[in-house]
Amino acid sequence: MSRGRAPQKPRSSPRRPEKMEMELQDAERKRARLIASCIVFALISIPLILKIVPPNGMATDADVRRIALSLPGAQKDSPP
Repeated sequence: MSRGRAPQKPRSSPRRPEKMEMELQDAERKRARLIASCIVFALISIPLILKIVPPNGMATDADVRRIALSLPGAQKDSPP
C-alpha cells in the first residue's frame, strides 16, 4: 500500500468580499497618509530651499531688514 500526498487546495482561492473591502480601505488610508507626508515635507523644505527662512528658524537683523524692505509701502531710506 503506497501513501500518496493529499490533494492540495488551489493557492488562488477566492477571497471574501469583506476582507477585500478592508484591504482596499487600508490601501486608501495608507495612500492618504503618504500624500499628507509629502505635503508636509514640501511645506517645510521649499522655504528652506528658497532661503525664505534660515535653517535654524532664527532670523538675523539683515533678514528682518530685507523682509521689511520687500513689503509694499516700505521706505528704502529708513535708518537701520
